[in-house]
Amino acid sequence: MSCFLALDLGTSYLKAGLFDADGRLRAVARERVASHEPEPGWVEWPAEALWQAVVRQTRAVLAEGGVGAGEVGALSYSSQTNSFVLLDAAGEALTELILWPDARATAEAEELAAFAASQAFVETTGLPFYAPTFVPAKLLWLQRHRPELWRRTARVCLVSDYLAWRLTGRVVTDLGCSGLTGLLDVRAGGWWPPMLERVGLSAAMLPEPRRVGTLVGPLLPGAAAELGLEPATRLVVGTLDHYAGALAAGNTAPGRPSATIGTVLGVVQTAEAVRPGRGAGVCVGAHALPGRYFEMCFCSVSANVLQWFRDTHYPDLSFGDLDVMGAGAPPGAAGLVAHVAPDTPDGSCSFGGERPQHRVGHYVRAIMEAAAWALRERMVALRGEPAPVACLGGGARSDLWLQIVADVLDRPVERLACEEPTLLGAAMAAAVGVGHLPDWPAAARAWRRVALTFVPGDDAAWYRQEPRREPQA
Repeated sequence: MSCFLALDLGTSYLKAGLFDADGRLRAVARERVASHEPEPGWVEWPAEALWQAVVRQTRAVLAEGGVGAGEVGALSYSSQTNSFVLLDAAGEALTELILWPDARATAEAEELAAFAASQAFVETTGLPFYAPTFVPAKLLWLQRHRPELWRRTARVCLVSDYLAWRLTGRVVTDLGCSGLTGLLDVRAGGWWPPMLERVGLSAAMLPEPRRVGTLVGPLLPGAAAELGLEPATRLVVGTLDHYAGALAAGNTAPGRPSATIGTVLGVVQTAEAVRPGRGAGVCVGAHALPGRYFEMCFCSVSANVLQWFRDTHYPDLSFGDLDVMGAGAPPGAAGLVAHVAPDTPDGSCSFGGERPQHRVGHYVRAIMEAAAWALRERMVALRGEPAPVACLGGGARSDLWLQIVADVLDRPVERLACEEPTLLGAAMAAAVGVGHLPDWPAAARAWRRVALTFVPGDDAAWYRQEPRREPQA
């Protein structure tokens, strides 16, 4: 085999990446997810549209990389969670993909809130909170508002589960994505009966949970033909996008954190046990390595805020232009502070301390500083070691932003050489799953490459002395 195919099933974009045997990105393709809102607050995407997007992007990277069908030995994925579809007994979709931002099940989530606040729920699922965006509340909604569909439902599949079904005819799920639904026992690695009973589910309606890097099997001949691959190409279980990025960053040993500055701000580190009394807002999920766990916390102060600011106020400026302007503003942005409300999906924000002398660069710097302070607070919650931080996501492409993060955290910050770390993590899973790489630590040693390290500079002393002004988010 000479290549590995990686798919990133994101909420905003679907991507495909082709990696060579040394873990170098040879080709990448992407397209925006054309979700729609059939009713206010609903967010859906046809399941067939997902499949056709996978076909288009796979064929695009094969063509760009100049790779023949037989040269791809395996594929895997990184994915979103809490986006799902109902299937009938024949495996046909009964609904569109109901994506995680869908907010139709607020009343049902309130019914589950008391149980989700129990010690048993928190310790078993690893989730310190519960939200209407999680799968269980929406399943209750479907049972009550679409009973005719529910009576025909044989399977409930997450986005990546549905992809595995279309690719191989096998119904499997990954522990990373399923672990953030509130349905999984994170220690046992299986479905949790008390939660299943509360939402009218049986384990038989759910896919078999498997660890990232586990071999699923060869592709169905018809699926392989559509993708432009050989049936001998094998699918390997992937994982949650934040976990895939963490694996790409070499996050396999305790104390080595990674952070994503993307649609949301996500911070991940490896732990050797489910630690009692961990910081508020810290989720615990299954690791790639048995006996280890991912600890993760996130918030809405991230690159999406800068995207909103640019698109709303200065659409003619590039992000490179904003970087140059932000570099001209002093630390603290001359008293300007970005305020982002919790769970703000569009990245919109307000600003405190505004004065007439503030220019575009001050606003840019205020947003970047808000994300850096938010990152520092979440790293405190994780109670990790003061190790270098690998930064991923769109924000990690900004030299200014990573320097601000290094100064605020007062520790080195690394930028990976691969600009598509979630795809790289998925490609690692494919390579480990078929034995091309012997294990995850070896994968990190072989394929993790650092392009640039940012060390704390002169501004770090200013941030150490300045009281934290991070907005609540």
